[in-house]
Amino acid sequence: MFSRIPSPYILRTFESAARLGSFKAAAKELFVTPAAVSHQIRTLESQLNMPLFIRKIRSIELTTAGKELAPILTRAFLDIRNGLEHIVSLETIINVSTTASFATLRMVPKLAELYASNPNYSVQLETTTKPIDLRQDRRVDVAIRYGHGPYDDLDATTLITDTYGAYVSPNLFPLDEGLKGVQLIETAWQQEVLSDINWRTWLNAASIKMDDPKVVRFPEEEHVLQATIAGQGVALASSVLVDDLVNRNLLTSYRTDVQLDGASYTALCSPEKRKVEKVQTFLSWLVSAFSDLDNVS
Repeated sequence: MFSRIPSPYILRTFESAARLGSFKAAAKELFVTPAAVSHQIRTLESQLNMPLFIRKIRSIELTTAGKELAPILTRAFLDIRNGLEHIVSLETIINVSTTASFATLRMVPKLAELYASNPNYSVQLETTTKPIDLRQDRRVDVAIRYGHGPYDDLDATTLITDTYGAYVSPNLFPLDEGLKGVQLIETAWQQEVLSDINWRTWLNAASIKMDDPKVVRFPEEEHVLQATIAGQGVALASSVLVDDLVNRNLLTSYRTDVQLDGASYTALCSPEKRKVEKVQTFLSWLVSAFSDLDNVS
């Protein structure tokens, strides 16, 4: 039985190093030197009279005791943070990570609805196609990702599953000669999950034979859609991302009977973050905001 609990600072130093798997990374997070981190952890090990890390030449590894202690401290520090947030309501910014296309085409147009009902909150968007470790990167409250999962050890809320079809500017529609001689525009995907979403697959699904289709690729989906709105060709695009553009008569669907199966947009957060009021509010709004897209095509 402990007569005196180690200082919160020492425990916080150990928790950071254990979570990040590095004294150097912990030092960067805590704004101290790696030597200071090492000293604090040795002090904790001395107080506990047991090793918490196995120190190797270029890495560290938690001992059995360290593995047992680390998640307890992570939960404890998150509970403290969440409790302070609830009491003093200082944190009103919701940090959300998602792809640039989803942020631009779906999130931003709808945020006014969130602010209207929750004026104290503000969403800060961080756009990337690279996965984020929500257990380590605690800056991010919610990550909206595209894929099939699984999302181990995370709270996952499926928002919408989409399809991919052909879309064209109303100024070019109808296409009297079909796609003959028309420029076909698609995205140069960075995600492996979308490797089969391309014009070749769509043409096969539509039973259209084209010996040498004129295909142009852009790195981002919003670039594809902007080129299509400008009348440069026909886009192969996500039904979720074009929904607002179709509603505003900027694009129209071509061959609605031919759709390629896509994946799902899922809102992810750590189980600890899920308990935070602002995250609960944001997730509830997300589900409501995108429920109207359940049958989009």
